[in-house]
Amino acid sequence: MDTTLATIEYLDAARSPALACADGDVMADVISAITCMGDPRAWAHARHVAAWAARLGSYFPEAGDPVVLRRCGMLLEVEPRVLETVSMLRPCAPVVAEFQAFALGAMTHRRPSPATGILAVADEFDRLVFPQSPFAEALTPRDALLALHDVMGAQFPAVVTVLGRMLGEMRARTSRRTGGVGDVIR
Repeated sequence: MDTTLATIEYLDAARSPALACADGDVMADVISAITCMGDPRAWAHARHVAAWAARLGSYFPEAGDPVVLRRCGMLLEVEPRVLETVSMLRPCAPVVAEFQAFALGAMTHRRPSPATGILAVADEFDRLVFPQSPFAEALTPRDALLALHDVMGAQFPAVVTVLGRMLGEMRARTSRRTGGVGDVIR
C-alpha cells in the first residue's frame, strides 16, 4: 500500500478532525505534500500547475469547474484510487486518471478531454520554466511558450493560445506597474 493511501486510511480510521473538517483544497494540499515527500521542487511544481490549471480553466467552461482543475493540478502524481477514498476529491479521480494515461502515451484510442489538455499544458509549461532537475536550464516564459507551440500546439492549440494571451496580459500589467523596469515576463 502506498504512503498516501495509508495516511488517508489512518486519518479516516482515527476520525481525525483534519479529515472531517478540511475542505477540498486543504485535502488536496495535504495529499500533495505527502506525495511529494518533502521535495520542495515537486511541491512547488504541484502548486504552480494547480494555479495555471485554474486560470486556464476559467477560459474553458467545457473543461469543468476551475476549482476542481486546481485540485487536480495539485494531485497529478497521486494514484486515482486514493482520490476515490476522499469524497471531496472524488471528482478529481477520473481527470487525474485520464491525465496520467495521456502522460504515459496510453490514450491512443480517443482525444483527451479539455481538462486533460489544460493540465498537460500547465504541467509542461511549469516544467520548462521551473525544471525539476537542478541540472536542467530554465526557459523564460516566452521561450517556454514557443516550445509549447512546438510540442503541444497541434494537440491543444486553444489552450496554448490562451496561455500566451494570459502571459501577455501579465507582462502588460507588470510593465504598467513598474514603468517597464524589471519586467518579470520577457
